Amino acid sequence: MRSAPRMKKNIVHNSPFIKIGNNEVKTISVTESFKYVGVPIGFRASQTNCFDDLKVMLERLTQASLKPQQRLFLFKAYVVPRLIHNLVLSPSSAGYLRSIDKEVRYWIRRWLFLPKDVPLPAFYARVKDGGLGIFAMAQKVPLWKFKRFSNAEKCEDPSIRALFHKRLIPLPRPISKFMSSKEIDVHNAERYRATVDGKNGGCDLSPAVIFDGHTIVPGRQFVNVAKLKLRSARGQPNIDVACDCCGRPESINHILNNCAHTWAARNRLHNRIADLVSNVATRQGYSVLKEPIIPTTAGLRKPDLVVIKDRTATIIDVTVCSDYTNLNEAYASKVKYYSSPDIARWIIERQDVSKVVVKALALNWRGKLASKSLDVMKNVLPFSKCN
Repeated sequence: MRSAPRMKKNIVHNSPFIKIGNNEVKTISVTESFKYVGVPIGFRASQTNCFDDLKVMLERLTQASLKPQQRLFLFKAYVVPRLIHNLVLSPSSAGYLRSIDKEVRYWIRRWLFLPKDVPLPAFYARVKDGGLGIFAMAQKVPLWKFKRFSNAEKCEDPSIRALFHKRLIPLPRPISKFMSSKEIDVHNAERYRATVDGKNGGCDLSPAVIFDGHTIVPGRQFVNVAKLKLRSARGQPNIDVACDCCGRPESINHILNNCAHTWAARNRLHNRIADLVSNVATRQGYSVLKEPIIPTTAGLRKPDLVVIKDRTATIIDVTVCSDYTNLNEAYASKVKYYSSPDIARWIIERQDVSKVVVKALALNWRGKLASKSLDVMKNVLPFSKCN
């Protein structure tokens, strides 16, 4: 390239001037470009065509005979890394990144049959915070670009450092206020929890149970779990949302936890959880007592399960709470209720045990467990991922 000051132009000579061996290296014109590691490079850097490639990959995932959770897993594991590579190494405006995010949300709504008014933070909050854990390109790509160029500026090669020090390559700045991926994750989690749908919606077991593309979980069950996690608000402003049965404001939380019309279904849910724990304990060699009636000085007590092994009896009681219940307090309340000397004495007298331990399974209707209940499932009665 040569400068022509009088013409106020730069002139590009596209005649070859470098040889490798006896072969001349072809030059390109101003309008041409070439691909290097999958990214178009030329005199006028052009925006990579990720949008069309993204649509093709999402359409293929949709047409494939896959379950919804498998589509979501493949999108995270294979589609997103291909997008990140091109978007970070090529020019991409904020509007272009937002259009990619919008297209991704459209297809995920189709896969999971989600309504249009699911809050945006529900897509981008981490799975353990109650969301779907999708990358927000408009938030993270500028940050990744900044980090990549910052690392290049500190390169050990003096010629590369000189390019940045002499400002021959401008150092991009993040177009958001976040300086780390952790800050973005915390921000999305806070935004999601501020919505009605995201109130206390985190689920500790989600990463290992339903959001890893596990093929054992039926597709319909996965879709129902996703809807239950992401959507709890019902009705619109100025619309009567009173329950037909009891007249209280109708919501999923009310239907699943308070309404008299669904009492039988609620009771079946509690019993199914207790039966699952009983089956797991039986397979692991425990002797199981179901709902023994134990007389105490304060009245009769009937814990859901007493599992016995190695001369140790463990009382396990199940409680399913609402969104607004503190699960750790619910766990402590159950443990206190059954931590009675009369109960321990009754079990020791009738069973060949020397020690009685009290535990509880406290969870809300979305499936979030108290931290100590999760410890019971991992250590006391190790559950498999399928369970």
